[in-house]
Amino acid sequence: MKWDELVAVLRKHVTPGRVTTYAEVSEWGYGVRNLNMPVRSLLSGAANHGHAELTNRVVGTDGSFRDIPGGNAQQGENKGVGSLY
Repeated sequence: MKWDELVAVLRKHVTPGRVTTYAEVSEWGYGVRNLNMPVRSLLSGAANHGHAELTNRVVGTDGSFRDIPGGNAQQGENKGVGSLY
């Protein structure tokens, strides 16, 4: 999967107001859960190409925002959003 394919998947599965986890993204992209490093790279690529609004919808399995280049943790905090759990 490439970052632009991830954008299409996030647009389809993670509509505004919803979130998903790194594990779910890994499953959609690679067929297995918990490949966090490749998922992090995909999210960074998507964020760096102007799709941070989508990458900010991906959280850790504990509901917390994760930091990626492009800053989804910081952006969530700036919007007053904390951990989901």
